[in-house]
Amino acid sequence: MKAACIITLLLPVVLSYKANLNPLSNEFINYINSKQNTWVAGKNFDEKLSIQEIKNLLGAKKRSLGDVKGFMHSEDIQVPDSFDARENWKDCSDVISTIVDQSACGSCWAMSAASAMSDRRCIVTQGKLKVPVSAENLLSCCDDCGFGCAGGYIDDAWSFWQENGITTGGLYGSNQ
Repeated sequence: MKAACIITLLLPVVLSYKANLNPLSNEFINYINSKQNTWVAGKNFDEKLSIQEIKNLLGAKKRSLGDVKGFMHSEDIQVPDSFDARENWKDCSDVISTIVDQSACGSCWAMSAASAMSDRRCIVTQGKLKVPVSAENLLSCCDDCGFGCAGGYIDDAWSFWQENGITTGGLYGSNQ
């Protein structure tokens, strides 16, 4: 999932950059780092990977806006200058800061949904429930969510959780 987040952050820069640079090259990484200073871009993939192979990792599918439920918000909300969920919910900082690896599977839709579900469960129980939700359960059992490693719909993952529940399961090798 960390790789998917990095790719998601880099994609707008990649698409807007005029030169014909490989987004995995040192030259491109240096260009990104010269344009901002809030994080540091680095090598996360083999430079020999094709753009299509990287795009295959971006598995979250978008629905048309007509399918998305609206959310009304107040216009006068004060947004803080910075926010760190690990600081705001210290009892859940170990859950919130967990980074998962989707490897060569376009499962970011399941990984991110399961991570957010795990975070929300911890937060609502004030740190009493820290057992992670299984992204593998979504990948294997939610037929309506999408196409497994070939992508899926995050909103269907949430609906699946509401209607069926999801098993728990920790990181690979954790026996959770």
